[in-house]
Amino acid sequence: MSEFEPGVPKDLFNEVFEAMREGKLAFLKFVAEAYPPFPFGQDTTFTRSWVTHAIHARQFAVFDWVLAQGGPANFCDDEGYSPLKSLLEMERSVANALSAREIITWIDRLIEAGADVNFRHTLDETALHRAAMISSPAVVRHLLACGADPHAYDAEYTPAQPIHYAKRSLWKEETTKLLQAAMKR
Repeated sequence: MSEFEPGVPKDLFNEVFEAMREGKLAFLKFVAEAYPPFPFGQDTTFTRSWVTHAIHARQFAVFDWVLAQGGPANFCDDEGYSPLKSLLEMERSVANALSAREIITWIDRLIEAGADVNFRHTLDETALHRAAMISSPAVVRHLLACGADPHAYDAEYTPAQPIHYAKRSLWKEETTKLLQAAMKR
């Protein structure tokens, strides 16, 4: 989706994001009525999708509301982030970490909203590539159960599969075993 017009004015961005962080759905609904097509598209400040902002706000009710309004479940911003990729990074976020159980719940909601678990990000990286490197084995296992392709190659200088990313994981052994087993199916 392209940047929306007229959309949320830049000087209102901080208020909208704070409302997301504080779970103020009434204010967000007001903004959606006053500044359509919010929450579609991306903000004019950071060019991130509003779904991604809802993920960073860590409020499931806000995340769920943005998706229910038709916020994009498959979107790649200028930095190569999709909502799913942003969500995976929240498990390791120092200040805003979500538990593996929460990540799995949010993944399921994204998939319910139409997210493709094999959606390609910058350089053809998939969510499973990223998860193999940064997510807990529970999240990797869940992505595989949701149909993530363990055979997918990225488009880096030396193409790699998720199993190659697992070599840099905190859970190297367990993640590698999960991916090896999935690749045999």
